[in-house]
Amino acid sequence: MFQSSLILLEKEDVEFGIKKQDMHTGSYILSSMSQIRRSNKMWRWMNKGTGKKKYDTFESLRRRLGGLIIPPFIEYAVQNIVITPNDADLQKQTTEFFEDEEANIPPFTQKKYFAKKL
Repeated sequence: MFQSSLILLEKEDVEFGIKKQDMHTGSYILSSMSQIRRSNKMWRWMNKGTGKKKYDTFESLRRRLGGLIIPPFIEYAVQNIVITPNDADLQKQTTEFFEDEEANIPPFTQKKYFAKKL
């Protein structure tokens, strides 16, 4: 199932391009790990901050998947959160989230959020 989902990502994108071979490699490893219930642990291990891109295949896969999954979630969340002047704490938490997760949130999603915020 994971592999069939990745097939949808084969189309190259200017910002996040994934080679077909990379997708099949990532698909195989993650699906085999999920069969022994260690996929979550491996996913975290592959994506932990090391200061350099040690796992290029999975980094590009993570960025591509994040580019597809995160924007609709953030868009939905932003649409349904109304920050009033009295909600300074909520506004602070929301801003901190976007600042902390800047590396994981695609630039166009950040622009959309900050444009709506103003």
